Amino acid sequence: MRASWTVLLGAGLALGCGGQKRQAVAPADSVANAQTPQQPAMTADALPNPNDLDAELRPFVEQLRSEDPEARREGAEALHRLSERDDGRLVLAATAYLLVALGDEDKMVRENASWALANGGPQSLPAVQAELADENPLVRDGAAHAIGWMVERGLPAEAALRMRLKDPVPAVRGRVIWALSQIGGCRTDTVHSLVALLDSDTATDRAAALHALGDLNFYTQENHDKDAEAAIRSAVPKARTLLQHEAVDVRWCAHYFLNELGLPPDERIPLLVVGLQDDSERVASYVARQLKELAPTTDLAVAVPGLCRVVQQDSRASVEACEVLRDIGPDAKDALPALLKALDSDPTVAVKAAEALWTTNRHTEKSLPVLRQALQMPHPSPAACDAVCVLGPAAASLLPDLLQAMACEAFEVKWAASDAIAAVASSELPTIRTLTSALGHENETIRDTAEETLLDIGKTAAPHLLHAVVHQDKGRSAIATLLAIWTDDDREIADQMVKLLEHPNRDVRVRCAIGLAMYSERQEAGPVLRKELKHAESEQERAEIEAALEGRG
Repeated sequence: MRASWTVLLGAGLALGCGGQKRQAVAPADSVANAQTPQQPAMTADALPNPNDLDAELRPFVEQLRSEDPEARREGAEALHRLSERDDGRLVLAATAYLLVALGDEDKMVRENASWALANGGPQSLPAVQAELADENPLVRDGAAHAIGWMVERGLPAEAALRMRLKDPVPAVRGRVIWALSQIGGCRTDTVHSLVALLDSDTATDRAAALHALGDLNFYTQENHDKDAEAAIRSAVPKARTLLQHEAVDVRWCAHYFLNELGLPPDERIPLLVVGLQDDSERVASYVARQLKELAPTTDLAVAVPGLCRVVQQDSRASVEACEVLRDIGPDAKDALPALLKALDSDPTVAVKAAEALWTTNRHTEKSLPVLRQALQMPHPSPAACDAVCVLGPAAASLLPDLLQAMACEAFEVKWAASDAIAAVASSELPTIRTLTSALGHENETIRDTAEETLLDIGKTAAPHLLHAVVHQDKGRSAIATLLAIWTDDDREIADQMVKLLEHPNRDVRVRCAIGLAMYSERQEAGPVLRKELKHAESEQERAEIEAALEGRG
C-alpha cells in the first residue's frame, strides 16, 4: 500500500527545511519565512470586476479581498466547497482572485485556494502553471500544490514542474517533488531528475525524492512504462546506502522506497534487519510493519534478535515487534527472555508480549495475570480480549473477567470480549460453571452472552445445567430455557426435564414447564402450567405462564 504523503509530512518531512542536514523540518507554511519578496494579500491590480461575477460567487470573492484574515479564510473555504460541486466550472471565473490568494499570509487561505484551483482542471491549469515562475515562493508553492491535486490532469505541467526542482527555496522544491509524484505517468526524464536528487546536499530533498520515486513506481507499473520503471530501479543501490543516513526522514523514506519496489524477500529481509537496529522509533515501527506482512509466508528467524531489541525499547514499535514475533511462532523461541521482560512494560506492549509468549513457547504462567489486569481496568482493553482469542481455551481462567467486560458501555470492548468468550469456551466443567452462574447476573448483556455461549457449547453442558436448575436460584429461567431447547433431539434431557415438573420447589416446576411449553414439543408442561396459573405469585408470572400456554414469546 502506498504511504500517504499526509502521513509523511505530519511525521516531519514537511515543506521547508532551512537546507541544512539534520535540521528539524519545519511545517508546510514555513515557506512564508523564505527570503523572497512577498505580495501583500489581495492587493494585486488588474483583477476582474467582482460585479461581473456570478451572484453566487460574488460574496465569497468579496471575503477573499477582505483585510480580515478570518473573512479571507471563510471566502477561500466557500470557494473550495463550490469547486467540488460542479468540477470547478463555476469557480473558474474567480481564478484570478484564487491565484492572488496563493500568496496570502494565511496558510488556510492558501490551501483552500489551491484546492479550488485544482478542481478547475484543464481550464485552470495554464494559469496555475504560469504561477510556478512567480517571484513569491508562497505562490510557487501553492501552484505546485494545486497541480499535484489535479493528478493525471496535471501532466501537461510536468516539464514546468521539473524546472522548479532547482528552486532556491527548499520548501518549494519539496512541494514540486510531491506534485510530480502525484500526477502520475511522468516521463523518464522526470524520474532521472528525481534520482539525481538522491545526491543532494539537502536531506529533505533526498527524503522527498525517495518517497516520490516509491509513489511513482506504482504508476510506472500500472502504465507498463518499462523505461521509467528501470530508471526508478536504478536508484536501489543509492537507497540502500541511504538506509544509514544521519537524517531520520531520509532513512524512513529509503525503507519506504525499497518496500514499494516489491523486492523479493531474500533481498528485502536483510534490509529490514538493518532497519531494526535504527535508533528511530519511527523507522523501527515501519520496518516491523513490513516484517509483519512477510511473516505468514516467509522465514523470519534471522530477524528475531533485532525484533527482541525493539521489544525492549518499550515504544509503539515494541508493540509491532511483539506482533511479528507472535506471527513467527515457535521459530522465535529465543525471544522468550525479551518477551518476559516486556510483560513489565507499558500495558499495550505487555498484552502483545503475552500473545507472543503463547505462540512462541505456550507460556501462560506470567502472561495470564497481565491479561487479567488489562481486563479489570475501568475501561477494559480490547487488545487484551484479542490476546485471549490467540490463547483460546488456555485462557479459560479469564472467563469471569471477560464476562464482566461485557458490562462495559464501549461497543468495541463488548465486541472484543464476545469474541474472546467464544474463543475460550469449552465443555470443561469450570467453564460451564462460570457461564451457568452468569445466567443469573444482574447485567442483561452478561446474561445473554452466557446463554449464547452455552448454546454454542451444546448438550455436553446439560448435566451441570440440570443440577443448576434445581440448586441455583438466579438465572433459573434461562437455564430451563437452554435445557428445553435440547429436548426435541435428546430423549435423556427431555425425560429429566419432565421429572422436574414434579419437583417440590414451585419455581423449579414453573420455570421448567414454561421452557418446555415455549421451546419443545413435549405436552406434559400444559397441565402443570394451567394448575400453577391459579397460584401465580405476581402479574409478571401470570403473564409468562399465559404466554407459554398460548405458545407465544
